[in-house]
Amino acid sequence: MLVYHPPRPKYQPNTLLDRLCHDVEYLTGKYPTATVYIIGDFNHLSISQLLSDNGLHQVVAAATRGANTLDLFITNRPNEVTCSVVKSCMHTDHRALLVNSLNSNLGDTQSRRTVSFYDIRKPNIDALALELQAYDWNRVLHTTDIDTVYERFLPVIADLISRNIPRNTITLRDSTPTYITPLIKYLLRKRNKLMRRNKTSEAGTISVKVGKLIAETRAQQLSKLWASVRSTTAHNRKQSLTSAVPLSANDFVDFSLILLLILLTILIP
Repeated sequence: MLVYHPPRPKYQPNTLLDRLCHDVEYLTGKYPTATVYIIGDFNHLSISQLLSDNGLHQVVAAATRGANTLDLFITNRPNEVTCSVVKSCMHTDHRALLVNSLNSNLGDTQSRRTVSFYDIRKPNIDALALELQAYDWNRVLHTTDIDTVYERFLPVIADLISRNIPRNTITLRDSTPTYITPLIKYLLRKRNKLMRRNKTSEAGTISVKVGKLIAETRAQQLSKLWASVRSTTAHNRKQSLTSAVPLSANDFVDFSLILLLILLTILIP
């Protein structure tokens, strides 16, 4: 059950407590073996009666906003979960709860798929752009035959990509939300590993990065990319691909970077 108790409610706090007690009694009466999770921002609501009357336990042991523990995780199976307080991925002054289930007997009927993806975040693209700029393209462009240029171009680009754009593999489930991209999933797992090693500072840094990535929709990223491509192609629409004069190295670098961005975007699931 998800709960939000505002700081200045328009109702009497006992009304919420009575409703929670009633719902827990109903669920555990109808489903005696059920696991109960009550999660949310309780602010300063007193929950001692809720816990004692229903055999529940509150497992959050650290402050979640300032010096106060306002966000709670309540359950009837405290021995089956671990709860850590971490920096939130979202823009909020509350910290997040990271809850892991220790019950390994839960059935997992969801199908999984393994996804490989390129990490095309700005630092990696910038590194690739620098190498494209520094490469001696005369080795590729010292001909007027476009087929020869293309054959020379491919192995060079493959090598530059492999050295500057990391390629990672991640497993996704059917239930993975659509806004959790393979990159975000990879970073979340990296953050969780750091949390288990008590490296909370490094984990917090990754949480900030994840929050920014979630906020940036893929539609916005693609629209900016295609706007750049349309601008370039419109400028060169009347130019022929076959020319007696070889492309300049600088023009080739600009064209190569745009082409690489398109290909890497297509390759990302």
